[in-house]
Amino acid sequence: MKAVVMAGGEGTRLRPLTCNRPKPMVPVVNKPIIQHIFELLKRHGITDIAVTLYYLADEIESFFGDGAELGLHLSYSVEDVPLGTAGSVKKAAEVFGQERVLVISGDALTDIDLQEAVRFHEARSAVATIVTTRVDNPLEYGIVVTDDEGRIRRFLEKPSWGEVFSDTVNTGIYILEPEVLDYIDPGKPTDFSQDVFPALLRDGKRLYAHVASGYWCDVGNIQQYRQAQVDAVMGRVKVEIPGNKIGADIWVGEGTEIAPNARLSGPLVIGRNCRIGPGAGCFEYTFMGDNCIIEKDAVIQRSILWQDAFVGRGAEVRGAVIGQHAIIKDFVTCHDGVVVGDRCRIEQGAILQPQIKVWPNKVIEPGSRVTMSLIWGTKWPGSIFKDRGVAGLTNIELTPEFAMKLGASFGSSIGKGATVTTSRDDHPASRMILRSIICGLMTVGVNIFDLRSTPLPVSRYNIKTLGVDGGVHIRVSPDNPRLTLIELFGRQGINLPRAHERKIENIFFREDFRRTDADEVGKLEFPGRVLEPYTEAFFNYVDARAIAHSHLSVVVDYAYSRLSMFLPSIFGRLGCDMVALNAYPDHSRAPKTRDDREAHLRKLSETVSTLKADMGVFVESDGERLALVDEMGRVVEGNTLLATVVWLATRDALRTHDALGTRDAFGRSTAAPIPSGGPAAIHASASASASVSVGASTPPSLSTSTSTSTSTPAPAPAPAPAPAPGSASTSAGDGRLLVAATVAATSAVDRIAAENGARIVRTRQDARSLMEFASRAGQDILFAGDTEGGFIFPRFQPAFDAMFSLAKVFEFLARQGVKLSHVVDSLAIPPMVRRIVPCPWEHKGRVMRVLAEETGGMRREFIDGLRLFFDDGWLLVLPDPAEPFIHIYSEAVAEDAAGGRAQEYADRVTAIVGI
Repeated sequence: MKAVVMAGGEGTRLRPLTCNRPKPMVPVVNKPIIQHIFELLKRHGITDIAVTLYYLADEIESFFGDGAELGLHLSYSVEDVPLGTAGSVKKAAEVFGQERVLVISGDALTDIDLQEAVRFHEARSAVATIVTTRVDNPLEYGIVVTDDEGRIRRFLEKPSWGEVFSDTVNTGIYILEPEVLDYIDPGKPTDFSQDVFPALLRDGKRLYAHVASGYWCDVGNIQQYRQAQVDAVMGRVKVEIPGNKIGADIWVGEGTEIAPNARLSGPLVIGRNCRIGPGAGCFEYTFMGDNCIIEKDAVIQRSILWQDAFVGRGAEVRGAVIGQHAIIKDFVTCHDGVVVGDRCRIEQGAILQPQIKVWPNKVIEPGSRVTMSLIWGTKWPGSIFKDRGVAGLTNIELTPEFAMKLGASFGSSIGKGATVTTSRDDHPASRMILRSIICGLMTVGVNIFDLRSTPLPVSRYNIKTLGVDGGVHIRVSPDNPRLTLIELFGRQGINLPRAHERKIENIFFREDFRRTDADEVGKLEFPGRVLEPYTEAFFNYVDARAIAHSHLSVVVDYAYSRLSMFLPSIFGRLGCDMVALNAYPDHSRAPKTRDDREAHLRKLSETVSTLKADMGVFVESDGERLALVDEMGRVVEGNTLLATVVWLATRDALRTHDALGTRDAFGRSTAAPIPSGGPAAIHASASASASVSVGASTPPSLSTSTSTSTSTPAPAPAPAPAPAPGSASTSAGDGRLLVAATVAATSAVDRIAAENGARIVRTRQDARSLMEFASRAGQDILFAGDTEGGFIFPRFQPAFDAMFSLAKVFEFLARQGVKLSHVVDSLAIPPMVRRIVPCPWEHKGRVMRVLAEETGGMRREFIDGLRLFFDDGWLLVLPDPAEPFIHIYSEAVAEDAAGGRAQEYADRVTAIVGI
């Protein structure tokens, strides 16, 4: 016998799950529903099958092909316009000729005994037999009324309760003799229940109903879909569940990796090639498709995850359905009844309230509380660029396809015929993404100098030496090892301005890039000398003789990075005695977490102490940042490291009357002049204001409420009135040297700079602002630094460079004849306390407005966030630019005071959010 499977249904009541697939392709225990039907037919000896298709027909035909993998012979009948249930069957059954056919729905789950139904049909010499079943609620189905012998006397399609005369409903399974198909007009929409079967009754044909005892579920809505999954693992329906059974009720597919301390409890189905992270919990009635990733400490319970779903660290998914390629970020909560469509991205900390439905390709912003379903909207958020560049989960968000499109967008923004450098770290994922970026650039006619695996400072420097139009660098994100970071640079080797990034975004979203002709495709070249130009310039700005005479002994932890291939040659020319740790590239062993980093620093500290070395060095962030260890084994990082470099650099400049301690090729000083009166004049002015604020103007609406405190001066120098944004007052009008530091840096740097005749310029907290300030022409900046171990010496290059910064520290120590511990002991850095307060995006503006209004009578500034000054210190309230948080930094003479003030404002932020 032959079979016709009806598979043209759209499944509108299952949306958003069926937006991108026909209802028969919706998976139940990791197989499409229609595959369960194919397997049922095969178990009953039916292998010649015609399939009727209409909605998204290619999805089914491309998935199953000719059916050979299932041991079937499949043919397809695609309708250009809907022909109804009967019309589609007649069209499909033409391939079988004049034979009896069994018709079955491809979007209902069943294990009904088809052979028993055929025997019933034959025993009664029926021309048509309808397989029926009994249900609790017949309102959504067609009711069949029969006599005692099973002969049908009446049909009633989707009755009201007043019309219900039976609980026996039509399952959509029919056994038809060839003459039944003669009642169907070819090419005309015709329905079995409304047209064909009533006609057979009128003509007195033998039309019977067989009441089957097996399982049948229409899977007509989300609730029934969830129930069908449960029924499958509970054995209520006989289906083949893929995977190896471990324990009584847990199925696990091949290639799946489960952490030893992951928590599993059944019934539970896990697909192939999944990864369950440490501490993650996958609990009862969870159904997980192939290639899913469940990160550390995530919890999945009573939920359905389609293939390629990602659930981030600490997220909770309970009673939800998550679509294919959906991304659930860290600490997201999906409550009962939530349905997330394909390729949605739910950002960190978002909360989806019960029964919310999110249609495909939507993005939920970090920290959002979603209280209504999202149907309309765009595929991407307002910006693909974050603080440092474009970052995304490797091969999940940031895929080769995405990277190629981004490359084409960047190339289009600089124009055909432009040339850029490309480089990366040594991680395989970075290589993959870089090659995709290169392809995108070349398709729009941009030429490439590929520097391959090169430390970031060297890559930035080569942009200038090669005279190109920009650059691209790919690396593992220093903030999160699960992310890949793409950074785009301009001609100076620093990150692109925001305006240029917005231009790239517009091109990206509109896909407004023009492919070039074959003869105009960009060229790819590999420069032979990459390190040499950097090294030559390096030693033009470093007093190598002084360093060599100091005979420094240094322990360097390369942390398995590519820097181990570059730094030794530089250390050799500096004459340092070097002991190297972890000095070979191995991305699998590189520190990935804060705990890993701390372990490296502890080992470095122990080694420095054991060897009695002068210093330990830990270089990180692809050569951009560093931490030090003094000869006593103490780790020097953060504010302490920044204050140390300020102390060394400003004292060196004061001592030598040479701002950078550098000379040109003829040995002449290149520094700005010291103010008239010499060092005495500088010390006389140290009590004056020692800091300048960049971009710190008071908002116009708040200008009338801003006042200067008349209370007792704080121990740290008070900042001078801020210049208007874009003004030229960022240079020291009295001739004193400028040192740039981020807004949250300790006030100790202001005091130290003033003591040595320099002035601190405060910039925004992000790295980009520091680099942009350092790159401005017409100002003499000693150096710029942040609290994360990043330093910029703009005479060399206006970008972070840990290798050059380290050489300058060596130079300062050698020329002043001091030990690192001596500097650290003399800093007197006030205690600082930091708090991070959750704050949804939609409340950030209100929080800052209310705080600005409440502090109108205080001394304050608006460089980045709201900075308040007190008699014994200061406090900064700073909204996070990328996450739903507000950061609070509090510094005071006493740690209790700093902590108390930080907690006071953290509580106030929480209260404002809750209003």
